[in-house]
Amino acid sequence: MKTLEKILNQKELDFIEKFANDEHMRNAVKKVLLYNIYYEGTLKEGQDIDPYQNFAFNFVNEDNPMKPGQKFTNEEAGARLRAAWEGVKAVERAYNEIENYEKVEEKDKEENPAL
Repeated sequence: MKTLEKILNQKELDFIEKFANDEHMRNAVKKVLLYNIYYEGTLKEGQDIDPYQNFAFNFVNEDNPMKPGQKFTNEEAGARLRAAWEGVKAVERAYNEIENYEKVEEKDKEENPAL
């Protein structure tokens, strides 16, 4: 039994199978889920540089006007960064589980006339 079969009903499993077989949808949803960790604060052509957009910098930035009074020790900042990484790994594990539901089309097997 696949892991998701323990928690999802058949209708939900059918949706997971459709999702697993739609590579563009899988990639789009994954990008949305991970955007703030992977891309927040990265430099882009035509945009001003704003270090306050980088989620990791915000753990150590004590003068962030968006979050006044927020101060973390080095240990707290590291713990938050590790927690973010654990979140990324959890999303990756979930996507690996979803890929188990992807249908692999079998090619027609040619009969071997020698058999």
